Amino acid sequence: MKKMIGAIALLLLLFGGYKGYQYYDQTYNSQVAYAKVPETVPPLTDALSDSGEKMWNWKAYDYELTFVTKDGKTIKLPYTVASENPTPLEPNSFVKAEVSQKRVTSGPTSIDESQVPTAALAKLK
Repeated sequence: MKKMIGAIALLLLLFGGYKGYQYYDQTYNSQVAYAKVPETVPPLTDALSDSGEKMWNWKAYDYELTFVTKDGKTIKLPYTVASENPTPLEPNSFVKAEVSQKRVTSGPTSIDESQVPTAALAKLK
């Protein structure tokens, strides 16, 4: 009986470890990707927290950017520029960021079109 309980506990531990790794991989394991900023600047709105509550007196620009990795994989992710006095991203510019499957983990930073790899640039245009 003790061996059966031990085996079940071990299986639950392995399953929990696998699910934890899967969550980490999809949420935080990032890679470099490139995007073209839309032509129109989104409207300036009140910045909201993840729970939907207004954040202090902050304002925000909410973007929906389509990122392309070096190998040509496309990932569509939301990105918010928020502060007391936010500056929108430059329309029609190119940006470079670290992205995972679920979020932008670092960036984006503005770059020249010449810095975008040709495979990614072809998909962005």
